[in-house]
Amino acid sequence: GILTGALTQVALRWRPYGVEWEQTIRKPQSIEDALNGNIGPGVRPKSCTYDTMDPSMSPQCEFAATSILDLMPGALIGLNLGLAAGLLGAYLPDQSKYGPTWRRVLMIDLAVGAGMLAGGIAGCVANTDDCLTHDPSASARAISAGSALAGGALGLLGGILLTRHDDDDVQTPSTIASTLILMPTPAPAGGGFPGLSAMAAF
Repeated sequence: GILTGALTQVALRWRPYGVEWEQTIRKPQSIEDALNGNIGPGVRPKSCTYDTMDPSMSPQCEFAATSILDLMPGALIGLNLGLAAGLLGAYLPDQSKYGPTWRRVLMIDLAVGAGMLAGGIAGCVANTDDCLTHDPSASARAISAGSALAGGALGLLGGILLTRHDDDDVQTPSTIASTLILMPTPAPAGGGFPGLSAMAAF
């Protein structure tokens, strides 16, 4: 849920904090660094420069910078939706079972993760000129994230289909009860009915 929410935020280009959240204001570290920056608002001179004589006198410039904190809103929304979907999917379809086995859950998760990885790589390969640059554009990130989500959906479907019989070996309460009642037991030394001891044990 967390990963899906973060990818969805990137795919939709949702900026809950505004465009300014992706900017940072600092002094340039070199002449090459200054070429990547824009002059901050209300600061003179009007171009980002690096003072080679006294770097401390260089103006404050605006640089593009992203942080993992940018994805927190989407990740939190995805976490809550993932928990709700997991609980509903585990307990509502069939109350006679104890829910899916851990083995099946992990297999489906691995299928989803593999699908996301394959989809993200496919989306990046389809837009190599922009995706593999030092600073990919928002469009390239959105394409890769959307492809990763599509691959994850296919992985989820494939994982469910491949493991649909994995829970068949899980014993239901009725199966356990019938097994205990019908289980043969040795006759007590003093006589009696063998079935009574089995029912008493149950």
